[in-house]
Amino acid sequence: MERNATYRFRNYQTSVYLAIVYVAVIATVLYPALHEELDVRVLLWNSIPPTLGLLAIATALGKPKPRLVASVIFALFTGGVATFFSVAWFFTPLDLDSHSGSTKLVFVFAPMFSLSLATIAAGTAWFVARMSKRAATISEKEKDWPRTS
Repeated sequence: MERNATYRFRNYQTSVYLAIVYVAVIATVLYPALHEELDVRVLLWNSIPPTLGLLAIATALGKPKPRLVASVIFALFTGGVATFFSVAWFFTPLDLDSHSGSTKLVFVFAPMFSLSLATIAAGTAWFVARMSKRAATISEKEKDWPRTS
């Protein structure tokens, strides 16, 4: 009974940490769009990568280690790249005039770039984690080799 309560507390604690980080990332990502009074579609479009990162971590909790590692890497890259573009908008004078090319980069292409970079990084992390797990399993089996019976 005590073990179950400890597991629930850890799960609750992890959920609270994930929620705090998610709210911070969403606030950072959505601030430029809210500040410049952009359309709701742009707000939703810019919130897709961090939301997918949160869902990836939430569904990977309690799963095998390669999946958890890949999900965490995916979430870090989606949140990190989206936050990078929002912070770049904040510290540089990017105006939202119709002639501004950087507007398209920040508010249209950044979510696509974030998702594609995160997918590549997560795939690489999953492959490396899977191969390291397989190498550890093979080395355990080879301890008994050659058998002299």
